[in-house]
Formats: sequence, C-alpha cells, structure tokens
Amino acid sequence: MIVRVHGFNTRRKGFENDLLADADPTRRYRGKAVPSGFDPQGETFRPEGAFYLGFRWPSEGLLSRGSVWDTFLAACASPAIGTCLLLLPLLALFSTERLQAALRQCVPWLARLTEWLVPAREGIAAWLAASSQALLKLSEVLFAPYREATVAAGLLGAGLLFLALRLSTYSRDRYRALHYGVPDFGEFMRALEERLDPSAKIKIRLHVIGHSMGSLVLINAFRVMSDYFHTPGGPGPEERALGRLGTFRLGTMILCAADIPVVMATPDNNNYFLAALRRFDAVHILSSDRDVILKWLSLLANWMSEPRFDMAGRKLGNVLLVRASRPGTSDGVAWAFTPMTRPVLRNFRVYQKDTLPNPGRAAPLHFYDCSADRGLAGSGPYLAAAVPVVLALLGALTTLGCDSVTGWILALFTLLFGLGLICHFLWPTLRDRTGLGRVCGMFADWTAILILLAWWVGWNPHSGYFMFCRPPRQTISALLRVGSAERTLGKTMRHQMIRLTV
Repeated sequence: MIVRVHGFNTRRKGFENDLLADADPTRRYRGKAVPSGFDPQGETFRPEGAFYLGFRWPSEGLLSRGSVWDTFLAACASPAIGTCLLLLPLLALFSTERLQAALRQCVPWLARLTEWLVPAREGIAAWLAASSQALLKLSEVLFAPYREATVAAGLLGAGLLFLALRLSTYSRDRYRALHYGVPDFGEFMRALEERLDPSAKIKIRLHVIGHSMGSLVLINAFRVMSDYFHTPGGPGPEERALGRLGTFRLGTMILCAADIPVVMATPDNNNYFLAALRRFDAVHILSSDRDVILKWLSLLANWMSEPRFDMAGRKLGNVLLVRASRPGTSDGVAWAFTPMTRPVLRNFRVYQKDTLPNPGRAAPLHFYDCSADRGLAGSGPYLAAAVPVVLALLGALTTLGCDSVTGWILALFTLLFGLGLICHFLWPTLRDRTGLGRVCGMFADWTAILILLAWWVGWNPHSGYFMFCRPPRQTISALLRVGSAERTLGKTMRHQMIRLTV
C-alpha cells in the first residue's frame, strides 16, 4: 500500500486529479500528444497493482472563499483586530490635511467621506489648548508635520502585513496539519487495521510519499503511532511494524520539498524526524535550492514561532549537494557530495561532524538534489524570453505616473532579474565554488519566480518533483518499484546516501 500526503495550499479537486494520474499516468495525456519515450511504468506511483491512497488533511487553500470570509468576520467581529489593525491607522492617516488635499484631486468621493476627520483633529487640538498647555505641547511634538502620517502609515502597513499573512493561510495550514492531519492519519490507520479479518493474518507493506507540509504530517504521525499501536501492558510490535498485530510493515518514506527544519535531521537531538527514520527501511529526501516558495514564504511565516532563527530559514526541502573541499564522512567513509543549505549568501553544512558515532544504531538517509532539473528551475530559453517581457511590463508602468517610484522599481528588478538570468546559466558550473556559487545561487533564486508564470507547462519550484517525463518523478517511481533510483538520476540530479545514528 502506498499513501501520498499533500502539502500546503492544496485544493481537493486538484489533489484527486493528481492521484488518478499518479495511479494511471496515461490519464495525463488523454486528448493530448504523448511525449516521445513516455513509459507509463516508469512514471506510475502504483507499481504492480498496489493499493494507492491519497490522504487529504484539511488544507484551507490560499485566498480560498472560506479563508477570505473568515478573515473578514475576524476583522469585523473582533474589536481588537478590527480596531487595532485597520480602524485606528486609517483614521489617523485620513486626518492629515496633506492627504486630504491629494484625495480631492485623485479620489474625490473618498475625500468627501473622510474630510470630517481634519476638523475633528483640529477640534481636539483646540480642546487640548483650552484644557492644558502641557498636553498641547506634547501633542505638537508627537504629531508634528509628516510624523503623524508616517506613524499612521506604519501602523496601517503592520496591519496589512498581518492580514496578508492570515490570507496566505500558511500558519493556519500548519496548525491544521499538526492538530487535524496527524491524529486523523493515526485514526485512519487504526480503523483500517480493525476492518481487516484478524484470522487472515494480513500483512501490509507500507510506503509513504509526503510533499511540503505533508512531510510534517507524516513524520509526526508515525512517531505518535509507534507508541499508539503498542498493546497496553505488552511489548508491542517490532520496531519497523505498526498496528496492534503488527499489520503494517514500514518500507520507504519519500519526502519532497520537506517543510521541516534541517536541524531535525541531525543526530544530536531526540526529535520526531529521527524517530521516523528509525522505523523505515529507508528515507529519501528530494530537495531543491531553487524552491523560493519554501525558502521565502516559510521563512516569513515561521521566523516568529520557531525556537531558533536557523530553524526557520534552513529547510530539508532546500538542501543542496556540493563537492566541498572538506567532504563529510560517515563511519570513516568519505562522501562524494556534502549536504548543505544556502538561505542567502552562505552555505551551511547540515552535518558538522561524523553522523555515525554508534554504527550499531545506523539508518540510511538518501538526499537527492534536484536544483538543476528543468521542472523546478525552468529552462534557459524560456527565462531568456520571460525576463525582457516582465521588465517591459514594469517599464510600461512609468506611463501611469509616479515616474520616480516606478523608475526605481524598474531599475531594481532589472538588476535582480538580469543578474538572475545570467546566474541561471552559470550556477550549475559554479555551485561547487565556495564564493561564486553562493552569489550565483542568490541571484538565480529570482528567476525561479518567473517559472510560475508558465503554469501550463507544469514547471514549479515547489511541486515540480511530480512533473511527468522528468527525472524527479521517475526517481520516485523507481524507489517505489525496485527500491533504487540510480538509473533515473541523469545529469541534472545528484545523490548522496549517508548513515545516521538513530
């Protein structure tokens, strides 16, 4: 049995369609031209007629109808939210004479609705002058010209930022994944075992695929279930089995774009990742340095809640494999590639020392670096055409007024996307160079944004692992079929197996 768990911002219909195509890859090309060399057996996630299940935890979805409506109700029905985030900053901002003068020219109807705020503020100042000269002087110091508008705009910007984070649903999906998805998955496994006939002594070989936040669901669920299924008063099933009768034998865990702090994959802490690694025959991690959705959005949403700053910015889904001048070792065996993360300009080693201080408790962990694959990084010809088009559109904004602002934005994005396009071609060659590889990687991240504009192709820096006819998908299929993927890597992917003490 193979179970796939989706990640953040996944709608039900899209997930169902993907599952059907995973089970029968020919469905993807019904009514379309089939690519040359397409082999359904090399693309399927359901080898040899295995049971293939999709577990959908209640992901809300970015800007979904329910998310927008719930946010609106929170702003209207919760006095603290509506007043602090929006009402007070807006009242302070519209009470300035300079803004009112600008509104009379640009948005007359809004000026008529808010023009009463200026005399109201002046009335308050007159009352302060009549009541206390000290309070008047204090208000003049606090609300001098421009300072009032600056403070109001800052408060309004903070409120809009909180609203944007809520509408992104990232933090809410993370809460749902941990508090809904994990116990629901455990309950599903328990109910499945209860439905099986005990006298038949059925044993199920279980493989799991997790994407993005779904990886968080899987590793937490299996750590909980390892204790959840033990018979009270008894020793419970063997370590690699689950169920009160040991019904489920854990095989392969595949994590794509894992939204998990990379520090959780180190052996110096007792954590949920190593608990899952201990119970599976092998764990395979597919990652990409081009995954800006995981690298930027996750960092922005998590840095306030993670215990340490490095846990928010360095994810397993962003691990890259580098030929370092000082290669790592595992039980005295040198690695061909060293796992690293690059949040901005500096490469950080995932493992600072020998990962196998106790060979008697060893478990294999496989890293696959997909950063150079076209499905996650886009193709050079497309980016070479997309960059000038985007810059031309930004340049057209200068005809709408505010030339100084749009000119500054155009210059900034010309620098970022122009250098990013050059670095896109240079990075595969320079990524093993200590200094140049970091700089190229930083600018090449910007071009990864542009491949989202080619949604009809299927490229995606975060979910391109499942794109048909590409090595990452073929690697996943091979791992499920034969347990090895050496023949599917090609020239765009790197692989390194390490052994960890668990």
